[in-house]
Amino acid sequence: EAGISATAVVETKNVGKNLYVGHQSYIGPDVIIGDDVTIMHHVTIQNHVVIGNGTVIESGSVIGACGFGHYHDEKGHPVCVPHFGGVRIGNNVTIGANNAISRGCLADTIIEDDVKTDNLCHIAHNDHIKRGAMLTANTVISGSTTVGENAWLAPGTLLNNSITVG
Repeated sequence: EAGISATAVVETKNVGKNLYVGHQSYIGPDVIIGDDVTIMHHVTIQNHVVIGNGTVIESGSVIGACGFGHYHDEKGHPVCVPHFGGVRIGNNVTIGANNAISRGCLADTIIEDDVKTDNLCHIAHNDHIKRGAMLTANTVISGSTTVGENAWLAPGTLLNNSITVG
């Protein structure tokens, strides 16, 4: 059922019809949300995120935060790699509870239509999850990785940086 909880903070004006936002959720000003979207409780969506129609985001998920990318400066100190990209989530996507989806460094992190993620999944910066892929519990996908169309990843799957899985 559409509605925004009194305890939610929704800073964007770019929302479609029939939006539901649960308790204690935060949605930043640069977020674009389609029609018939459900965002449950304690969800944070920040920076340049686009969410397609009919998408459901379960409680506790964080979408659009910086990923874990570092380099060492001339003194050997770790410095965070800037993240200028965003996150694009397609239509009819389900994001399970307590997922973390990082925004891209230069390009966007992309989750295509009809993707389903279970609880406790991590999708790193610059990843591309293609249409209909299913990520089961505790899946961890490192940066710049592509998951193919209709792929099914077993519980606890770990994909290393910059690979493609069909």
